[in-house]
Amino acid sequence: MANTHKEGSGSIKVLLIPPLLERNYEILFKHFRPEFRKLFTFYIIKPIPRHENGVVDYSALLDYCVNLVKEEDIGIVFANKQAGVLVWAVLCQKFSHIRGPSVESVFLSNHEYYKTVIVDAREQKIPFSLQYFGDDCYDFAFRVMTSVMPPCIIRPCLGIGHSNYKFHNRDELLTVANQCKLDTEHIIGMHSYLVSNFVDLKRYPMATARAVLLNSILDSPSTKVHIEACVFQKDVIMWALCDVINSLEDDSDAANKLSGLTMPSDLSSSLQEKVSLEFRNDIKNLIDRGLDYSFLHGEYDVYEDGFVHLVALCVGPNANNTKMYTQSMDMGNNMEAALQVSMGIRPQQPTSILQGKVILNHLLCAFEPSKADSIVNFSKALSNPNVWLRYLPGQEIIIEPAKNHTVIGSILAKGSCLKHCVEKIKALRKEILRTPDHVSLMSQILGL
Repeated sequence: MANTHKEGSGSIKVLLIPPLLERNYEILFKHFRPEFRKLFTFYIIKPIPRHENGVVDYSALLDYCVNLVKEEDIGIVFANKQAGVLVWAVLCQKFSHIRGPSVESVFLSNHEYYKTVIVDAREQKIPFSLQYFGDDCYDFAFRVMTSVMPPCIIRPCLGIGHSNYKFHNRDELLTVANQCKLDTEHIIGMHSYLVSNFVDLKRYPMATARAVLLNSILDSPSTKVHIEACVFQKDVIMWALCDVINSLEDDSDAANKLSGLTMPSDLSSSLQEKVSLEFRNDIKNLIDRGLDYSFLHGEYDVYEDGFVHLVALCVGPNANNTKMYTQSMDMGNNMEAALQVSMGIRPQQPTSILQGKVILNHLLCAFEPSKADSIVNFSKALSNPNVWLRYLPGQEIIIEPAKNHTVIGSILAKGSCLKHCVEKIKALRKEILRTPDHVSLMSQILGL
């Protein structure tokens, strides 16, 4: 049975909706400056209510949250994972004094098909196809191959941040289809209570369908970017734009490649303006459906000819980038700003303090469950201000269902150029990781 724990003694009461990206509340609190944190009392629910199969029991969790808000007169709710943000939106619907997004706006950003046809503001889009799983994967593969031109990305309609798969032909599709089907069923099971009870199923009949979205992959070179903004009283405050780096080496050996996010963006000023405009247009479609008092971050493919493709949107602040924002921008802490927004305080738009330097945020990804101590040298990692870990000593590293990896932390480096940053990060990896070869240099960035 869940219990409530309190951290802090400030006059402002904040309910934290589990699970959080940070996995540990001690790590979440490190995002806040001491003078900022002392303003709040944080209400922590643990253990998290779960079903026998380990999946979070969102019915029990929501009931517990509703009672807690009433009993403790809580006015602020914080969440930064997909289903938790939906719980936050439901609480906003139930309590008029709680600021945050609408259920509809969160659902639309979470559902790949509805996001594509309703939120995506572009008239021309990369070819896509909606397909349903039946009992026969061969029949499914036939329908897919006659509906969209490979190579393609296939992903469950629900479940941002969960596994997606790439295939070039029918044989590869058959290989990934079974796993994608299992992922889809797990994700629907995880989200079914919240979606079935609080989303308008007459308006969105495919909300919990066993469906996947397929997108063709264009041959043209593109830059993948992350972009973040804050919506305050229906006004959009742009926050940050960074490039996703998938390879920083010339050779093709994956073991020698390194991925991450970097600022400032290498896009031309005109392309940066273009992607910011496209992001604003997508946000407007969500504002029209109730998005407010919330951060929002997205992933886009930006092509050299100016074509922009929406890959994903997530309501809530991007905790993966907070440390990078605070070291590269004045007033850049999106986690602190997210709490300010929930208090009805308009955050100040951040400004760059990089002064000609480059900053690189490298995510450390593990693909197998294990003890955190067997991978991380905590005595070295915890003393380094440029290392950010999600796990504490003695904890088990967990790979969630329908995911093929987890982020165990990140390394941040600032330098005169990207190559300089890479050298720093590779040196730090050797210092803080007991088995550097077992922690991927590559990662799928969004939603981790």
